[in-house]
Amino acid sequence: MRGKRAADIWTILSCLVIFLFSYSGPAASSEGHGQQEFSQHIRAFSSISDRSSGTDGAARAAAYIQAFFKDLGYETGIQTFSMPVRQAAKTRLTVEKTDQSMDIAPFLSNAISPDTLAEPGIQGPLVYVGKGEMGDFNHQDIKNAIVLMDLDSGENWINALTLGAKALIYVFEQPPDRYLFEDKLELSPVTFPKFMLSATQAETLLPGFKTSSSSNPLVRISSDVKWTPAILENIYCLVPGRTLKDELIIVEGFYDTAGFVPKHSPGADQSCSIASLLDLAAFLKNNPPERSVLLTATAGHGNSLAGMREMIWTLDISSGRLKKMRAEARQRMAESEQGLELLDRCGRKEKLDKDELDRVQKIIQEIAKTEIDSLSNQLMRLRLEKNPDEMEIKRLAGQRMDLKRFESRKDLLDLTREEADLMTAMIPRAREKIENARTDAGIRQQHLISAREFKQGIQDKHILMVFSLHLSSHGTGIGAFNGGWLYEIDDSINTFAPYVKMNETLLDRAGQVAGKLKAENLVKDTLRPSLHRSWRSYFKDTPPLGGEVGNLAGYPGLSLVTTDDARQFWNTPGDTLEKVDMGYAEGQSRFISHLIENLASAPDLAFPRLPQNGFATLSGRALFMRHGAVFPDAPAPGSVILSFQGPGLFYAMADDSGDFSIKGLATRNLTVHKAILEGYKFDETTGETLWAIDKKNDHQGQVQGQDENQPGGNQPGDVPLQPDHASGSSGTQDLPPYDPDAGFGCQDRRRAGPPLVQPHRHPVLHHQFHLSSAGNPHEAGPVRYPPDQKIPVDPCGSNPSRGEGIPCGWGLHHFTHPLSGFKGHVVPLESEDQQSGGEGDQQPESQGSSNPGQPGAERGGNLF
Repeated sequence: MRGKRAADIWTILSCLVIFLFSYSGPAASSEGHGQQEFSQHIRAFSSISDRSSGTDGAARAAAYIQAFFKDLGYETGIQTFSMPVRQAAKTRLTVEKTDQSMDIAPFLSNAISPDTLAEPGIQGPLVYVGKGEMGDFNHQDIKNAIVLMDLDSGENWINALTLGAKALIYVFEQPPDRYLFEDKLELSPVTFPKFMLSATQAETLLPGFKTSSSSNPLVRISSDVKWTPAILENIYCLVPGRTLKDELIIVEGFYDTAGFVPKHSPGADQSCSIASLLDLAAFLKNNPPERSVLLTATAGHGNSLAGMREMIWTLDISSGRLKKMRAEARQRMAESEQGLELLDRCGRKEKLDKDELDRVQKIIQEIAKTEIDSLSNQLMRLRLEKNPDEMEIKRLAGQRMDLKRFESRKDLLDLTREEADLMTAMIPRAREKIENARTDAGIRQQHLISAREFKQGIQDKHILMVFSLHLSSHGTGIGAFNGGWLYEIDDSINTFAPYVKMNETLLDRAGQVAGKLKAENLVKDTLRPSLHRSWRSYFKDTPPLGGEVGNLAGYPGLSLVTTDDARQFWNTPGDTLEKVDMGYAEGQSRFISHLIENLASAPDLAFPRLPQNGFATLSGRALFMRHGAVFPDAPAPGSVILSFQGPGLFYAMADDSGDFSIKGLATRNLTVHKAILEGYKFDETTGETLWAIDKKNDHQGQVQGQDENQPGGNQPGDVPLQPDHASGSSGTQDLPPYDPDAGFGCQDRRRAGPPLVQPHRHPVLHHQFHLSSAGNPHEAGPVRYPPDQKIPVDPCGSNPSRGEGIPCGWGLHHFTHPLSGFKGHVVPLESEDQQSGGEGDQQPESQGSSNPGQPGAERGGNLF
């Protein structure tokens, strides 16, 4: 898998060369416009059967965009970033009696579970249950069956799961719209694979399946779906301004899709945004604007606008911080190279000095600890068997004892022959681990280099506006919106205030464009608050919008959206070319091109005030607690991290060191919602859940916050996004001392304090949690960051070592998911301001019972 990750860049470059043959260059036009050229873009993108993030199809689309920009003569660039994606390889259904097989499509209905069915797959009778109402299951043997159900059945898949079905196949007559998919989405990690079949395919498998006399043939399903890290690309080009070159307008459009059904997401109507961006690029080539315009085609749209968040993060972060992060990546690579060299010399039995031996010992000891943990797991399973194999238990116990003796050595001098052989056997595994770390550091460095190049290209320019295109072909006009459904902003914040003047300019310029084109004015008055019609009423769906991300970081951001369109088939197999109203979409694109050019030449686009900055990055480390360990210290690479904040779902994946990062969460000064973390490790072959967050004994780890541009660290008045502290068996944690030079917040060796984050220019949260075996679901659950706490005037208190002045007292509240046994969310204890302390000082209202057996112990638990 690591080799595949390292080869992703070469794959993308290859796709660029190959895809040039399918692109003939921009059509000639006096204005850079023409329905033929616009429709060419739509046809090119929709001809790719799947442009889901991380697929070869998405790479082909990126190559097409870059080639188009280059053919226009623009200076282009690529910003890369990593994101976890679910990739589907082969999904097969076989009728056992006739050995008849066909490919079927998996339905990604769960937010986190991959729903893998490894070969030979699962077997069961195929049973048709209509719409899946409880009455439809009468006289049917559902336990261990594979259920065939109409797609228009709402959440009735729960009935099949409750009755013991192994999997479910949806049947549809006509191409289904997105709402038939969305009403089946599940956020809890329920393992219940779902698939899609047309009625014609179902009739082939099960003739007369809708009649009561149908037989129930025995079928087998296998499906290869797995989470994997992918390298995604934002493609951009700079259109230089004629007179106001130092002023910049950014226009963004997304090019990939987030299909519910892998390999079946043509995204024709969904291509209107990126086609309009390319149309704008051609128009500006022949009509140079007064101000500079940056055109950006973003990826990761389905992961809560990941590409847009990555771009805004790059704009928001300081150059000094970027330089420091690159230095850290280079240091990791250098350390990896040194480690590999030492292991090679050790394998050749060369003489090493004491420092080199100590380094080798540290590397090998980590492998030994992992092996000891693996053997402990095997022994535990063997001893729990009804008839345990005593000989095998004795053999594994002996191996574990040998490893423990080796791991406890003070040095590597005077090894016995057995110890030397043991060490030699562990060197290949140590090399593999270090090579993975080197690969991760190299990928990270490449991302940071691309971010630096993107930033350097525009760092001397003043960003006036950030426009995001969210266009379709069946609406009533174009609306400008500074809100959306990615972040739920606190109602007490006046989000329109920065746009008062911009709204007047936008409507005025739209009128001028309509007059110039002698066409209807497509721009609606949607931005200004109205008692007659709210901005939400212009939507029939609830999409996340790119303008939200710009606003979150304090940049004036607006989304230009096709109004009154449900975008009915987006992300579905039904979003095909024939459903696109090409005439309407081309006219809309022409209007937007003229409007952007007109705004870029307007005499004054200054904003008297800017939106409030609340853009934050959550970076952390996922650790695993080994058998017999007091604290979690083993990295949990490959763990899929899912963060909930309000309506947004944000994904990340831990690298080989367990590190992960989520860019673009909102701080408490803007949103009322907490950030909830869930982490899972899935077996790459079987898809089984191996690890999940241990929420009974977790959250005692290190939680830190810092301001990217404030090297002095946190100051009184910083905004806390506090973690929940779960009750556990120990209130002690070996935390590092407070280091003012590192810019970290106050830490307590006995209890972890809250992360302290400034509301201005790029706060970063650092969280460290650990994962436990999924065999204990009652201990697995998410971490929640409540942003609604006030802070002390003096965050560090009079005695930082005792944690004075640091509010704590967050507890757990468990509930069992009715489907999976998964235990639910962490909730904060109520707290109130203390009149005797400084303004804003807080203490927990209830700390629970000191007796774990008494009610309230779970909610309050041991405080840190």
